Amino acid sequence: MVTTARPPRARHRVTCSAVASGVAGALALVAVSALRPAVDVGGLRAQGRDDRIWNDSATLALVDRAVARRTAQLADSGLVDYRAVARGYLTFLAQLGEGFADPPEVVRADELAVEVYWRAPNQSKQRIIGRRDTLLLPTDIVYHRDHLAIVQNNFPAIIRLGDGDEVRDVPHPLSPTGQREYDFSVADSIRLRVGSRSWDVIELEVRPKDERAARIAGAFYLDRETASVVRIAAGFTRAALRDPALEDVSIVLDNSLVDGRFWLPRRQQIEIRRTGTWLEFPARGIIRGEWDLCCVEANTRLAAEWFAGPEIISLPPQRLREYPFAGAIMDSVSPRLAAAGAAGVAGSIETRLRGLLTPAAVLRPAVTGVRVSRLSDFAQFNRVEGLALGAGASRRFSTTVVDLRARYGFADARAKWRFGSSWPTRGGPLVSLRAFDEFREAGEPEVSRVANSFAAQEAGYDHTDDYGIRGLRFSAAAKAQRRWEFGIEAVRERPLIGRAKPQSGDFRAPFAASPGDRVAADVRFTTTRQSDDAGWTAKAEGTARVSAWRSEHGLTAGPGAPEGDGAAWRPLLGAGLAVTASRGLGGGRALFRAQATVATGDAVPAQDKARFGGPRTAPGFGTHALAANAGAGIRAEWALPLAGIPVRLGRFGAIRIPLELAPFGTIVALGSDGRVQPAGAVSAAWGAGLLAFGDTFRVDIARSVGRHGRWAVWVDAGRALWPIL
Repeated sequence: MVTTARPPRARHRVTCSAVASGVAGALALVAVSALRPAVDVGGLRAQGRDDRIWNDSATLALVDRAVARRTAQLADSGLVDYRAVARGYLTFLAQLGEGFADPPEVVRADELAVEVYWRAPNQSKQRIIGRRDTLLLPTDIVYHRDHLAIVQNNFPAIIRLGDGDEVRDVPHPLSPTGQREYDFSVADSIRLRVGSRSWDVIELEVRPKDERAARIAGAFYLDRETASVVRIAAGFTRAALRDPALEDVSIVLDNSLVDGRFWLPRRQQIEIRRTGTWLEFPARGIIRGEWDLCCVEANTRLAAEWFAGPEIISLPPQRLREYPFAGAIMDSVSPRLAAAGAAGVAGSIETRLRGLLTPAAVLRPAVTGVRVSRLSDFAQFNRVEGLALGAGASRRFSTTVVDLRARYGFADARAKWRFGSSWPTRGGPLVSLRAFDEFREAGEPEVSRVANSFAAQEAGYDHTDDYGIRGLRFSAAAKAQRRWEFGIEAVRERPLIGRAKPQSGDFRAPFAASPGDRVAADVRFTTTRQSDDAGWTAKAEGTARVSAWRSEHGLTAGPGAPEGDGAAWRPLLGAGLAVTASRGLGGGRALFRAQATVATGDAVPAQDKARFGGPRTAPGFGTHALAANAGAGIRAEWALPLAGIPVRLGRFGAIRIPLELAPFGTIVALGSDGRVQPAGAVSAAWGAGLLAFGDTFRVDIARSVGRHGRWAVWVDAGRALWPIL
């Protein structure tokens, strides 16, 4: 068992630095007397970036020892060679939606077994002896060769990743060249205890002298006695990333003490995140590599001939498949993803880099590109606009992003637009200011926008309740595992007139929004939690708003419009909470979603009411036909696996399309002022869905409960894809 304890703090002045976190926390970085005797307070300081002491004499002496230790390649310690077995997982994930608040979904998972060999002074050999994979969604991803093996000796003097396509020509900080290229500062110390023995480990923070060069930055943890590297947690500057699509690359290398003398690899993690270049779209691809080493044997007298040829070799495919892996791949991958959390390694490294580097050092170069938040921003169809075509563009100036999005509806002959700017604050939230004249949706979305466009155009089934908004909004937002946003806005809200005609059938009447002016302040949050044993995964989304509302005097918007003196400002309060949870159950998986909305005040506008009804919240009822000032709804389903359908997809590989049968039920309860169809205080429905690719695509058949119950059939993408459709 490993425990940690901190030595007594030094008596000299303690320096602190605010470090950005999801909620703008601060981490005190304390200098320790046992590790920093005779601190030179005249040492070089950050170039206006913080108040830590950099490159003082004691710290540079420690760096000299660490460089000498690496240069000697541990030869003076008696380590001649070692061998080990590494078990690793390469997982390719996709993350979708504005702000990437939802946790990533697994697309492909590979499990590997590798024999690891090392021989002084710097010879390395790795042989892949087992490999298997599972493909959950179509992809033709091919991993770089060095992703299939571990990092030896805490990187060579020049760091490369992805065979040089991802990171190249980065000098190692603990090399003779690196000493001249980096700044160093002792941040803290940790005492590690294993059994009756303990070690003092020094946290050495590293940053480049030139942020515009290809460099690494982060924390290097050193054994105080020997100056050997115990741990590395670091990321790279923008200039070090060779692929323009790369968002960032993060690494964590952990070592352990072998035979009481040698710090050798124990666990390694790497995370590579990519997003689009010309199209700024909320879709991210993530490669996570995780390795654990065991069975380490030192000084086994490996023959020099064994290290001839390529560093990484592999057994033939047939031999790889014969390796005796235990259980199924996903049995091991899921707990690892739960332990990593939504942010993964990159989240913690990103927070550290924000405290060491300026935003310009890690952001992509300024470009002008197409910017949309979902596919339907290009084209959609509804009963107000008919066919609407649009696009967006963005431009970054240093760290400030300016973007414009617009679309034009041919039925209502109106342009809708949004123009704004956002910029990060150092150690704080992302700030934005926007002006807009567009639509906003009332109530919970019942279907994806793409599916709604097809149904509206072909059959007159429009499940959206949009109303017009025009005004300004200022907001401050932060993101980590918990995402929040605070906003202030002044808007004019108005009902819309339906002018479009479907190919067949007729549209229902447009949503009768209440016209008026509003000044409001709101707080929104999204948080995701995963249990340590990968049992439950839960996501909570909430909002609270306080506003002053003035109805538009003399105008009516049908049922739901406030009555009375339209010139008076009235206070309104509103709040909403939605919780989604899932877990494995009886060979399948259970999904539970509960949501509640409440609005209080004098003459609550129609657009503020709790609204239920439609394919997701209450199938068999009309879209948003269940409305009141307060309401709550629950949907529960149990997805059970059926036989998969094998399909070969060319270069995407062979895949078995997994099918699931998911019986479900819904129930909705409204406040006393609600209107319910059919009449009753509680409305319920039941049905079943046929799911493919783990709820990527589904067909639902359902019926509402009661004497006037109706059947409903709906085809749509899974809810996880709605933010980008």
